[in-house]
Amino acid sequence: MVGDSFGYLVGRIFHENAKDYRFYQVAQPRVEKIIDKFGGAAIVVSKYIYGIRVAMCVFYGVGKMPFPRFLGLSALSCGIWVTLLAGAGYFFSGAITSLIGDYKKHDKDTGSPEVQVAILSERINYLTEHFKTHAKDHHSRRGLLMLVGKRRRLLDYLKGKDAHRYSDLIKRLNIRK
Repeated sequence: MVGDSFGYLVGRIFHENAKDYRFYQVAQPRVEKIIDKFGGAAIVVSKYIYGIRVAMCVFYGVGKMPFPRFLGLSALSCGIWVTLLAGAGYFFSGAITSLIGDYKKHDKDTGSPEVQVAILSERINYLTEHFKTHAKDHHSRRGLLMLVGKRRRLLDYLKGKDAHRYSDLIKRLNIRK
């Protein structure tokens, strides 16, 4: 919220000069389109659109929206954002906990190679599905390759330490050798 308030104040203080800046001119059509569609609630919506969040705050400063109203809407959008992130974290923690439960060697085990490989395999499977619909997402592809390399190193370690545990794990996870 501090960053949003700063953007608002920059727009409020420099409202005469802001219209000459390239940033303002480039973002203006997108921001005006969102404001026309959602009105004052555009602040809430803009938090979820890449590249618009800061511009939206500056625009409301330039447009001289009352600061208490801006602050209230900004607080509402931050609350929604935190709730969504906390909910996603709660949802995905259950998936990780069940994976740990399936592959742990003892009650307090959370870091054995089997558990780490199982978690990495789940993330790799998720990204593989992601690429079926987003084929040009090269940044995530790099992340996938890093995960595959990490899993390979853990499997090599496990193979050198205990070949039976290695073969059992790749069968359970259905991983090629």
